[in-house]
Amino acid sequence: MCDHCVNHNAKGKSKVRQKREDEDDMWLLDSGASAHFTFNFDVFIEYQPYAKPRHSQTANGLAPVLGKGTVLLRFNGNIVQLSPTIYMPTCTFQLVSLGTLLKDNCLYTQSAEGYMHIIDDCTKCDIISFHTHGDSTMYWVRAPPVHDIISASIDMIAVDYELLHR
Repeated sequence: MCDHCVNHNAKGKSKVRQKREDEDDMWLLDSGASAHFTFNFDVFIEYQPYAKPRHSQTANGLAPVLGKGTVLLRFNGNIVQLSPTIYMPTCTFQLVSLGTLLKDNCLYTQSAEGYMHIIDDCTKCDIISFHTHGDSTMYWVRAPPVHDIISASIDMIAVDYELLHR
């Protein structure tokens, strides 16, 4: 059974759950998110603080946004760059904007009965696969951060979307 099934309802809202050792590896893929967000400063490989703290509207009101940077995540052995990722220390979950991920990394989705696959448009490789939950537009995935930039650069999937489409 997946973490979504055990710990969350179909809309992604938290149910009572125990803090787990690997909780920092859990990311919510959200087709409605406007950007990538994390509460964990340690996942950044590059970071720029904002000169003045900003605020972002969340379901629970305004939350401080302290800066932005680059995060590398490992999905099923593939490394994906999330940039910019917003640092919001009070954020309850780490969010991957599914729309931004698809656009910025030249990926597309393919659905099969009960599963969704995110595929690299250039290599046709399956980057992320997960099972879906009804009509939910949010999906939980385990994606540990990558801190070793040198080895990551060998197999990193990062495409300059604008350059490819000029």
